[in-house]
Amino acid sequence: MRQVDTVDIVSAGANRIVPQDFGLARESFDGCNPCNFTSGIAHYDAPERSDTLRCKDYVTDMFQNIYHAETNHPTPYMDRQEDINEKMRAILVDWLVEVHMKFRLVPETLYLCVTIIDRYCSLADVPRTKLQLVGVTALFLACKHEEIYPPEVRDCVYITDRAYDRQEILDMEQTILTVLNWRISLPTAHPFLDRFLSLTKASPMTKQAATYYLERTLQEHALLEYRPSMICVSAVILALNNPDICVHEEGYERRLPGLPQILMEYTDFDKQTLWDCLSMVATKISEPSVSASRRNLNAVKKKYEHRRYHSVSTELALPSVEFVKQNMTPDERRQIFA
Repeated sequence: MRQVDTVDIVSAGANRIVPQDFGLARESFDGCNPCNFTSGIAHYDAPERSDTLRCKDYVTDMFQNIYHAETNHPTPYMDRQEDINEKMRAILVDWLVEVHMKFRLVPETLYLCVTIIDRYCSLADVPRTKLQLVGVTALFLACKHEEIYPPEVRDCVYITDRAYDRQEILDMEQTILTVLNWRISLPTAHPFLDRFLSLTKASPMTKQAATYYLERTLQEHALLEYRPSMICVSAVILALNNPDICVHEEGYERRLPGLPQILMEYTDFDKQTLWDCLSMVATKISEPSVSASRRNLNAVKKKYEHRRYHSVSTELALPSVEFVKQNMTPDERRQIFA
C-alpha cells in the first residue's frame, strides 16, 4: 500500500504546470492493475492535502480511472428511435430538473438519471407514451444509487400525476436493469466539475456559473457527441471568461484566462475539438430550449435565478466564445483558427 505520509510533492518543468503522468490520460494506466498508481502528489494539490474529503493523495489516480471509464458514455441515438425525438428528450429532462428540485436530491442523482435514460434509449426502442415512464424510473434508480433516503415508488407514481401505476414502474425498473446488464454506475460530467474548478482556483460565482452551464447541457442531445469531461471543461472555460463575474465580485481579483494552461495540460484535449465543443455549449445555452409547441423549457434557468446560486442565470451575460477568444494567446489563436 502507498505510504501516504512520505509521498513527495511533484512539480513540472519550467514551461509546464502539470507534471508528466499527472494529467487525465496516462499511457501506463490500464484500468485494471490496482498497484498501477502515480508516485507522489502534484504541487497544485498539495495545499489542500490536509482536507481528507479532497483525497488529494489519490485524486490523480481516481480521475485517471474515471476518465478511462467514461469512454463507455452514450452517443447520439435519436436517428435509431422511431417514436421519440430530441425535443421530447429535452422536455423530459426539463421536467426531471423540476422533480429533482422538488425532492431536494443531490446533483449527482440528476446527472446519473440522464445518463441512465440515454444509455437505455441508445439500446432499446422507446414509444413516446413510455418516455416519461423511462425517465421517472431512471430517476428512481439513480436515487437508489446516490441518495441516503431515496424516494419511494409511490412518490414516483405521484409525481407523474398517476400516469403510471406502481407495477409499471417496477416492471420498467427490471427492464432497464436487464438492458443495461445491471451496470448503473458510469462516469458523468459532474465529478469532473469540482476537479476542474479546483485546479483553476475558481471564484464562488464562477463555480455557480459553470454549474449552471453544465446542468443546462443535460437537455442537449447533440452534445452526446462529446465525452462528458470535454463538456465539463467547456462549461468551466466559458464561466472563467465571463466578464460580468469580475463586475459582481469586486473583491475577487483575477485575470480572464482564455484557455487556462493548467486545464489544457491536465486534459490534453485536442484544441480544435475542444473549441468545437465549447462553441456548441455556448450556442445551446444562449439559445432558449423550446418544445415543439414553442413552450420554453427553462427549469434550469429558473433554478439558477435564485440568490443561493448568485442568480447567475439572470445576472451574468450569456456565455460566448468571443469572451474566450479575446483572452487567448496569439499561439492559441493560430493553433485553432489558422
